[in-house]
Amino acid sequence: MKHILILLAGFLILVFSGCYNFNNPVDPDSDNYQGYPSDQTPPAAPSDLIATIENPYIHLEWTDNSNNEDGFRIERKIGNGDYSEIYTVESNVTTYNDHDIDLATGTEYTYRVRAYNSFGYSDYSNEASPTP
Repeated sequence: MKHILILLAGFLILVFSGCYNFNNPVDPDSDNYQGYPSDQTPPAAPSDLIATIENPYIHLEWTDNSNNEDGFRIERKIGNGDYSEIYTVESNVTTYNDHDIDLATGTEYTYRVRAYNSFGYSDYSNEASPTP
């Protein structure tokens, strides 16, 4: 009887403390599974990234498709190299000017952007390279 009371007490603590939500079970195979609560999802990916040469820098602009991002991470690759993160902007900022380039050498620069928040990263935007 003592064990049953302890189990019952533990169950009641879970229910009344809000640690278990019967309407949103954690089993994704459940018929009632609803996924993340809407405020706990990674943001939607930005789109329509464009890159234009505005001598002496490259101007980037994109469309913000999310309403829950903490910011955007901007990545650049040089020639056929790998992407590396070059800058982070705050939420709702949709432009960036890359001054850390050398337009005189004819080097090809390619960019992509993704949104982030505390629950993860979005997919990447399209890639964009400026044309002279």
